[in-house]
Amino acid sequence: MSSKENHQDPKVVAKAKSILQLFLVFLLGGIGVSTYSLWHHVAINSNALTQGSFCNVSSYINCDAVALSRYSEFLGYPVAAWALVFYGALLCVGLTLFFLPKDEEDRRNPLRAHLLVLSVVGMLPTLALAALSFLSLKLVCLMCIASYVINTILAILAWRLNQSNSETITSHIIPPKSSWTMYFVTAAVFATAPIVMNGLIGAKGMDSTTLKTLLYQHFTAKPATLQTEGFPSLGNPDAKITVVEYSDFQCPYCAKAATVIPQIILGNAQNVRLISKQYPLDPTCNTGIPGRGHAQACRAAKAATCVFKFKGNEAYYSMEKRLFENQATLSSNSIRDFALQEGLNPEELDECMKDQDVHNSIVKQVEEGSAAGVTGTPSIFINGRKLENGSSAEVLKAALKRYLESSL
Repeated sequence: MSSKENHQDPKVVAKAKSILQLFLVFLLGGIGVSTYSLWHHVAINSNALTQGSFCNVSSYINCDAVALSRYSEFLGYPVAAWALVFYGALLCVGLTLFFLPKDEEDRRNPLRAHLLVLSVVGMLPTLALAALSFLSLKLVCLMCIASYVINTILAILAWRLNQSNSETITSHIIPPKSSWTMYFVTAAVFATAPIVMNGLIGAKGMDSTTLKTLLYQHFTAKPATLQTEGFPSLGNPDAKITVVEYSDFQCPYCAKAATVIPQIILGNAQNVRLISKQYPLDPTCNTGIPGRGHAQACRAAKAATCVFKFKGNEAYYSMEKRLFENQATLSSNSIRDFALQEGLNPEELDECMKDQDVHNSIVKQVEEGSAAGVTGTPSIFINGRKLENGSSAEVLKAALKRYLESSL
């Protein structure tokens, strides 16, 4: 049977159409995953998220940390946006092939071949990003895995679609001139996605002059001596770069910062560590606060300290998440309940909350922070130097990049 006859065989044609339909279904899934990933990237990097995403499951399974890592962008452009451009090219070829008239059979093989070429080329960054995520960042991103699986399935389906192709694949690596305009327009449309996302979210990047000024002030400042041992921490204990954050559990800006700062640290966990310290804006623990202040902040700080004392780092950051997510309704009872949910028994929690050493520890953290220049929360220090606006993902990432490049 000749190739042409084979292409016209009803069973072969029906099978090819089914494969192409399945290809387009997975392709639309990839576009959906990439669109969400792009929205997520823009939102978390512009501090627009008020709480962690649904795929921030743990310190290991964490899309937020991956989205804030240095590998989330390529040439200053979000990886998710590159993926959209890639899917846009596949969509052009796939839809053209799907709606191709029966009397244009001579165009079917080149389109199938080009679909395979694009799919195989797309596997190269897929494998590279998977290796970086698992081996370098040591993080699992659920949305990333979804895109890896989709890209693999697309390549397999494109190969299946080409099994009956009588022409060589290599002759279609470069698309025909007649389709260049279509690819250009599609790429341009999908490339505007980050701009659209920024507009929808309302994020505004910091101008370069302001960012340079903040970094200059930071790197020329005299470092303060801050205690770093015996406090909740994330990252490599032996890291040369230490970020210290002073925070208040009733501070709304601290709650927002909690969706960003730990994730940035996890994205650089081999080189950076985070030390979390208490600075409650509550006169019960902070004599510098006039009036009532944040009435539950000191109690929350003590409860979190007790959780860390008995259950360690992981439980502390779980407690932190509970407190920030329920910040608007914090009460004595809810704070106690959250601590008990982290595994403390009632007796040890009550005894710890009354422990004068716990109270004194928080007072000392406040005094240390005030002496170092803390005037509000959150306050960020890197290797003892205060970083103004350091809770901004853009500023903190830029400062850490400078540290990592210069090994200061």
